[in-house]
Amino acid sequence: MTEKYRLPFEIAPNDKSENIISSGLKRVEIFVRPHRVDYIIKSIKELGFEATVYDSKGYGEAKDQLRSGRGGKLVDLTYSTRSTIVSIVDSEKLQDLLNAIKKVSESKGEHVGVIGISPMDALVHL
Repeated sequence: MTEKYRLPFEIAPNDKSENIISSGLKRVEIFVRPHRVDYIIKSIKELGFEATVYDSKGYGEAKDQLRSGRGGKLVDLTYSTRSTIVSIVDSEKLQDLLNAIKKVSESKGEHVGVIGISPMDALVHL
């Protein structure tokens, strides 16, 4: 039988259950503008991690503008377009990931985005 649920960030399952993997994992969410996603994904892949990208809308200070109509009138949108990059990282590798993202920010000379980190007690495969 082939191994079930083998992802790069998983730790071998414990003896109590086949489909619960518990460890010192962290969920890292990076909120960035869509044009910066490729830089972040590239640095995540270089470290050997995987990520999921979601399109999202932000209702903060920044507003996107849209040119529409025949005359090309500029319209302010009530939201701004964002992308959310989510990755699961082992606690020991977290600092490496943060340093890689900071390096991207420094190389671009601008603020890349916001990072949220939350602990994960377990991964449950259904």
